[in-house]
Amino acid sequence: MCILLIQTYDIQDCILYKATLSSSITNYTLPSAYKLEWDVASSSASTYSTVGTDNTHRLLIGQMSNENPSLNGVWMNNGSSSYTQNNCATSPTSPAHFTFEYEDGAYIMSNGGSSVTGTVPSGINMQKLISSSYKPEWIKNYMIKPL
Repeated sequence: MCILLIQTYDIQDCILYKATLSSSITNYTLPSAYKLEWDVASSSASTYSTVGTDNTHRLLIGQMSNENPSLNGVWMNNGSSSYTQNNCATSPTSPAHFTFEYEDGAYIMSNGGSSVTGTVPSGINMQKLISSSYKPEWIKNYMIKPL
């Protein structure tokens, strides 16, 4: 008697991979071109990554509000007290899969259903991950990939 077992593996080139987050990854140095990816079980979970120089020169990337899932995309603060919002056209699905790619001053962010693109002004350090998540316990499969 012969039993044949088949197993499929997904191999990805990651600088960092965390199946779950017990706490936020902070002050992590990113390469010059990269992709951030993460999964969230519920589309109503406020989970976003923060990339930038400091708390007044940064991008918030992901789901900004658990009360309002349409507030998802990229929010930019470049020295002012308010954010420039670049929201995705649709709310994320449940479960949600977020991606953010950055290269040569430009980005594309996706919530799994729609995406937004933009450019980052000077004054924001895009090679510094300030925080991987506002609510780390809600995130699965957090990845940082080189481009």
